[in-house]
Amino acid sequence: MPDEVPERGITTDSTRLVGKIGIGPLRESLHVRYGPFGALLEGARLTADDAAKVWFTLKGMVLRKISPREHGGPIFIGQVSGQFAAAGFVPLIYFMAFLSVNLAILNLLPIPVLDGGHLVFLLIEGVRGKPLSLATRIRLTQVGLFVLLGIMVFALTNDLFRVIGG
Repeated sequence: MPDEVPERGITTDSTRLVGKIGIGPLRESLHVRYGPFGALLEGARLTADDAAKVWFTLKGMVLRKISPREHGGPIFIGQVSGQFAAAGFVPLIYFMAFLSVNLAILNLLPIPVLDGGHLVFLLIEGVRGKPLSLATRIRLTQVGLFVLLGIMVFALTNDLFRVIGG
């Protein structure tokens, strides 16, 4: 039978009782040394794993398999960064790398304000043989800006609800 153990929330100071059976994450770090080529390959593998996690999450959000309440903004990122910093330098570096991959992929979304939106404009220009009109590009960029601002407000609202316990 599991033991009831109080556990502190990730983003709040509240505690709750959780059943534990004595299995948990490995507490000791395993350090592996790679040569230059091996380090490059391992870095590429870890980056690909992180990218797959981000794509899985984006897919889950689009298909509504992941709750919108799971999204975090700058407050949540700060809280999680503090937890990784408390865990040590290496975990913090891994988290920073994951954030970098996350931001790189999100930047490639086809929202006109982002780089992915500019790539879509270039693709349309290549197919049409001429650029979109300036007025069309301005309108699409404005729509993209409002979409991006909406996402930011939503993420910040989720953060605030987490902090105040909503």
